[in-house]
Amino acid sequence: MQAGWFTDALVARVNNDTNLQVVGQAYRDRMQPVDPAAVRDDLRRRGISDARVKVFYGVYYKVNVGQTIETNMPIPPLEGWDGILFDLDHAN
Repeated sequence: MQAGWFTDALVARVNNDTNLQVVGQAYRDRMQPVDPAAVRDDLRRRGISDARVKVFYGVYYKVNVGQTIETNMPIPPLEGWDGILFDLDHAN
């Protein structure tokens, strides 16, 4: 996932700076949702402190219908989430 490129020095820097947080993406390239727990677990396993882990949630993701049509599908509301909503397609 995303924690694979974190060096030991970067992990230490994040964990020791109260102003730094890591925000992993809970979506793939076409905004297909990824389980936020898997994103958090990946960062925690690398050594990032739980208090520093947040998640980018995609507001919409694209689904290919057949070979040519793409539709925006809303992601269901999440209970108790802690992170940032991201929606590149609808940003102004």
